[in-house]
Amino acid sequence: MKYLLLCYSVFLSMLVNAQVSIVFPHNRQIFQRNAQNEAIISILGNCPQDVSSVQYKFEPVKAGQGTLINWTSISSAPASGFYQEKVTVKGGWYTLKIRTYQGDKLKDSTQLERVGVGENFIISGQSNAQGGNGRRSEESFSKDDRVNVANIYNYYKDYNNSPFYRYLGQLNTDFPFTDFQHLDAKNTIGPMGLSNYYWARLGDRLAETYNVPVCFINTAWLATAMRNWYESSLPDPKPSANPFDPTLFYDAGFPFKNLKRAVELFGKKNGVRAILWHQGETDAFGLRFDPIELRKAKTDTYQQNFKDMIKNLRTQTGIDVPWLISRVSYSAGIANGVCSIEYKDELLIRKQSDMVTEVSGIPEIYLGPYTDVVEIPRKTDDFSGCVHFSPDAYEELAYLWLEKIGDAIGKNAKPISPKPLPSFSVICDNSNATNLSVQTTDNIKWLNESAQVVNSTATIQKALSGNYSMRLEDRVGNEFTVPLFQFKPLQAPATPIILVKGDTLFCQGGSVELQVANPDLTYIWNTGAQSSLITVKDKGSFQVKGTNAYQCTTTFSKAVNTQVFDIPAAPVITQESPYFLKTSILKTSDTNLFWEFNQTVLPEKNTLLRVRDSGTYSLYLTKKYFPGPTCVSPKASFSYSLPDDLGVVVFPNPVINSMSLQARTSLAGALVKIYTLDGRLVMDSQISQDGSAQINVQHLSQGMYKLWVRTNDQLEYVKNIIVSH
Repeated sequence: MKYLLLCYSVFLSMLVNAQVSIVFPHNRQIFQRNAQNEAIISILGNCPQDVSSVQYKFEPVKAGQGTLINWTSISSAPASGFYQEKVTVKGGWYTLKIRTYQGDKLKDSTQLERVGVGENFIISGQSNAQGGNGRRSEESFSKDDRVNVANIYNYYKDYNNSPFYRYLGQLNTDFPFTDFQHLDAKNTIGPMGLSNYYWARLGDRLAETYNVPVCFINTAWLATAMRNWYESSLPDPKPSANPFDPTLFYDAGFPFKNLKRAVELFGKKNGVRAILWHQGETDAFGLRFDPIELRKAKTDTYQQNFKDMIKNLRTQTGIDVPWLISRVSYSAGIANGVCSIEYKDELLIRKQSDMVTEVSGIPEIYLGPYTDVVEIPRKTDDFSGCVHFSPDAYEELAYLWLEKIGDAIGKNAKPISPKPLPSFSVICDNSNATNLSVQTTDNIKWLNESAQVVNSTATIQKALSGNYSMRLEDRVGNEFTVPLFQFKPLQAPATPIILVKGDTLFCQGGSVELQVANPDLTYIWNTGAQSSLITVKDKGSFQVKGTNAYQCTTTFSKAVNTQVFDIPAAPVITQESPYFLKTSILKTSDTNLFWEFNQTVLPEKNTLLRVRDSGTYSLYLTKKYFPGPTCVSPKASFSYSLPDDLGVVVFPNPVINSMSLQARTSLAGALVKIYTLDGRLVMDSQISQDGSAQINVQHLSQGMYKLWVRTNDQLEYVKNIIVSH
């Protein structure tokens, strides 16, 4: 089968510019609404890689012509230079607006002037569906802006004298989606329409009645008989003979190939309400001289061919498009400028009527209008030729079709919903190259901007920067295309920077927090930890790398080195004497001692502490490292109680050769005297400094004495001592 090759040059200029653009949908494209008056519209577009978010808005072209969807962010962040979304939109005629942001800053915007959710119809049959024998100098047109057509043409150029359509070439069925236009007097209802005929009026009536946009696709061709449609629908069709000249043949597959292709492409991508079928004049004209029995046989064959053609269409496309079948048999010849040999065939009309689902058993077939009573007799001008309708009948025909379309909708005719564009995804492989994938069960061909096939699998491994489109084929060979869109490989995220929360040089038992701040990444450290924040308690070298949502990985960060320093050993406090506590720790130049009394720091910094009150005395040491921290030892505590007499303490007592004197108050300058028991003074001295005074008593005889002490603050103490050498 032929494949759709898009007009890539239309897109190239917009793709090379790093601006936001809309790739799909196309301007004036209509998506078939469902029973809930809504359709899913796929959005695909290009944007710069540095865009962080994309928003869309569906704004009714006119008040009352749709339901506003205000600015809404697409559900996934744009990546690799494109964005995509699927949006449920109510029936209406809209301007689609797109804008992009870098963080909170508006970066760029664009819009599609017209896009709609409404009614799509494929017109088919013969000349009274196609538009007569040619274009009039003054064509009918739709007054309502919401009536649209595919402005293309693909058959004999001399049959269509409009210079405004896009000519595809002789029977080229590569139907594009970029040529939807308003049905004005200059355009063509492509791919086969010759004139706008009464369809322009019907479009206005439909838009007015249902308040939604409308699109027509015309695949009819003049003077074709049902045999031509059936024969061209066969799996391996042969050229079918022209019913008016058996020596002439239509191309193999024609005229059915246009109908099939329209269902395959427009029906799938846009969705479609129904095929509007108007055919029978040629077959009726051929019956005019036949006897009744032969007419019965021929009309039976007509109906069977009709049924088989519909079944072939549905089998070959896999799409059960509803049909509205006109009842039509009126034909006439023209002689000497007047219409003659008028003919109607009730047997043929009955066979057409019996095509409806209730009689034929073929689902989704409904009655179209009965037109044998419209404009009888027909006009004799070159365009009407006693067979075709003149502009005088357009309004009546539009009404008849509108009525029957309404009947079908009222009977819940099942329209074909548009098939959404497939979802694309990008992901980095283990080398940080980007794989571009699509989610589909169809056969795939990826195309580059030159329409060359570059890949035939769901994933392009290590995809290169460029512009890609896609051609999909389902199980029955139907084609579905994705327009050209830009792709740029994912950019690896920036190497993370470690934020150090604290000092990397710390004492044993301490720690430092290391943190990376980008919330869009997941992290793994060289230690195996998987979090953005770690607490380090050991000596080491620490690095981290991040992975974003697309599995793109950063390089490892610059290392942060930590070092752990020993803390001093816990001190030991002993009671040196009644008024002094002592520690065995040696004080060095890099250490300091801190005494505390009941958790209050004391000014003393020596290993010997004089105590003056009962309570808890504590001691800890600090050691300063250069470079490095000051580390603190565990704290030692000692519970101390003052002597009972709260005065001067003499020890040892009895005294052998010397004794120590200590007091709660200072002894510096204190007078010391020793008396015998009978009052004789045997020793008189003065203590020069505070602390523990040493008194030598070797010169005293053994015996009991009185010790008298008076401090500088005039406190006097008397103690009994025993000298024992």
